[in-house]
Amino acid sequence: MLKCILTPLLALAALGAHASDPAHTGHGAPSTVSAPAATATPSASSAAVSPQAVASAPAVQGGVTPTRMPMGKARPQLGSGVAFAPDGRLWLVGVNAQGGLFVQRAVLGGAPGAPQALVQWEAPRVLDNQGDPISADSENRPKLAFGPAGQVVISYTQPLPKPNTGFIRMLRSLDGGQTFSAPQTVHTDRQEITHRFESIAFDAKGALHTVWIDKRDLERAPRVGKKSSYRGAAIYRNVSLDGGATFGPDFRVADHSCECCRIAPGSWCGRARPRPVAPCVCAQCARPCVCHPGCQPCQHQPGSDCQCRAVRRAGARHL
Repeated sequence: MLKCILTPLLALAALGAHASDPAHTGHGAPSTVSAPAATATPSASSAAVSPQAVASAPAVQGGVTPTRMPMGKARPQLGSGVAFAPDGRLWLVGVNAQGGLFVQRAVLGGAPGAPQALVQWEAPRVLDNQGDPISADSENRPKLAFGPAGQVVISYTQPLPKPNTGFIRMLRSLDGGQTFSAPQTVHTDRQEITHRFESIAFDAKGALHTVWIDKRDLERAPRVGKKSSYRGAAIYRNVSLDGGATFGPDFRVADHSCECCRIAPGSWCGRARPRPVAPCVCAQCARPCVCHPGCQPCQHQPGSDCQCRAVRRAGARHL
C-alpha cells in the first residue's frame, strides 16, 4: 500500500522539478552547478567518509581533471533519488551539506498482517565518493537501482569545468547495500562533453543497463558557421553483465534527442530487453517531442502537433 501511494507522489514531485529547472528552458542553455545545501546531516553512528579520500585530489580521467565548477548564485542541491528495494523498503540517495553522497533507508512498521507504514528514517550513511563533485539538481540527480541477486547500484553525474558537461559515475554493492565499491566512470568516452541525465535499471535477466544523453556526435559533426550541423544530443547506452563491475561498449540508440530531459525507465520493468523512451528533436521545427529510439522523423507541418509515426497512437506531442 505504501509503495502504491508514494510512487505517483514521488513521480509528480520529480516532474515539477523538471519543469522549473533552468537548464530545461531552451533545452540545453548553459547553467552553473550551485553550491550544495543541507539535505541531511549524518549522525555519529553513520559510516564516516575516509579523511584520505576527502583530502586527496580527484584523479585525472582521460586528460580531464574533474573540479568543482565556479559558483554563481547559490542554489540548494536538493535533488534526490528514491527507489523501493525488493523487500519493499524505501531507499533514498542524495547529497548532504558537505557535498558528500549519502544513502538512507525507511524503517517500516505496522500490526501483523496489516499493510506496512513508514515509521521513520534510519540515520543517513555517508558513502566514499572519492571527493567527486555531484550534480543533485532537478533531473540531474543521484539514482538507485536494485538487482535480482542483492546488488545495489548508485549512479550520479560528476560535473566537469565546462558548463553542461560531466561523467556518469557509479558505486556498486553486492551485499544488499552494506558496503559499496569506489565510484567508477561507466562510459568509455572521456571527452569533456555532455554525458548526463542517466537512467539505470536491471532487466529481468539481471543485466544492468545505463542510458544517458551524450553529445559526442554533435562535437564531431560538420559545422555550419559557428553551429554544429547535428541537432540536439544523442541517447547512448551500455550494458553490464556483472552488476556494474565492468561495462560493455557505448552504443548510440537514438539521434537528435532533447539535451536535458529525463529518460524514462518505467517501460523497462520486467523486460528482458529494455526499451527506454526519450524526447527527440523534430527535424522540421527543432522542438522536442516524445518518441522511441529509432523512430522515423516527425511527420507534420510547422505549427501543427508534432507526432512521431512510431508512437502516434500513444499521443506523441511537443513538450
